[in-house]
Amino acid sequence: MQFLHILALMMPVIIPVALGHLFIRVRIFQPEHGDALLKYLLYATFPAVILDHLVDQPLSALFQPAFTAATLVFIAVMYVAVLVIYRYALRRSLSESAMAGLNGCFVSAGIVGLPIMLDIIGPAYTIIPVIVNTVLSLVTAVPVTILLMQMDRRGEDTNLLATLARTLVDVLKNPLVLAAIGGMLISLASVPIPGWLHETFEKVGAATFATSLFAVGMGIDLSLLRRNLRLILVLSFMRVVVSSALGFLLAVVFQLEPGYAVAFVLMASLPTAKSVPPIAQEYGVFVGESFQVVTLTTLAMVISIPVVCYLGGLLWPGIIR
Repeated sequence: MQFLHILALMMPVIIPVALGHLFIRVRIFQPEHGDALLKYLLYATFPAVILDHLVDQPLSALFQPAFTAATLVFIAVMYVAVLVIYRYALRRSLSESAMAGLNGCFVSAGIVGLPIMLDIIGPAYTIIPVIVNTVLSLVTAVPVTILLMQMDRRGEDTNLLATLARTLVDVLKNPLVLAAIGGMLISLASVPIPGWLHETFEKVGAATFATSLFAVGMGIDLSLLRRNLRLILVLSFMRVVVSSALGFLLAVVFQLEPGYAVAFVLMASLPTAKSVPPIAQEYGVFVGESFQVVTLTTLAMVISIPVVCYLGGLLWPGIIR
């Protein structure tokens, strides 16, 4: 996999980000316009993508034991590692540390990973891993993040049951989590989806790729990047370097079959999910930092993906095209 080929794959990712930032700089849009765009992503396009991928997939084919276990361990290790570093080494609040943990473990499998992985390893080893990673992140890391933010806001003296109840309500109100749970229930019940509804999910979700990247570009704040450079670089390093290394380790430890092993390490090297900034904006925590981390980790793919492809080709030859 040559560098120029990876760069060509990255151009559809980089250009919308650059346009979003350019339109802010020339004042075609104002930064506050990004709030409405994030709401649109959170409540419309991201849920449509999740439902579109889930409703036609039998759960028995999706959640294969070894791959599912490796993904859960990956999410847990990255989340806890980043949270601990932010909370105790960098002295951030529990809410900020929790949102940093979400940035560290939730990868952009569906938005950035899907088109790139389809080109690198083909659909057979792309579709199911992308769905599994996205759904497991939504039903584990997102609820844990909401719970920790609720605990931080309510303080140590607040009744635990009340906090858990409020967290449950917030989780069920989150459109991404709701879409993941609803899609799994539809898949489990084998409910047939009308063609017009499936097409609606597909067409609404089709706006997600460019729109989310454009929103990321709108959220680039160079002054914030300079002020919080250490915090953002630490998280970006965890997301790109440590995450990729962990991906290789877990793929070997769980003895994933070659195709799924390559898919696993590719996803581990992906940038932070584009759905994280809308979640951060919804709760007003770690918003600017999330945008900067998404941008840096997306640009870092130009270097990280060729390296991962080279090493993956050595360990599991014949999978990468």
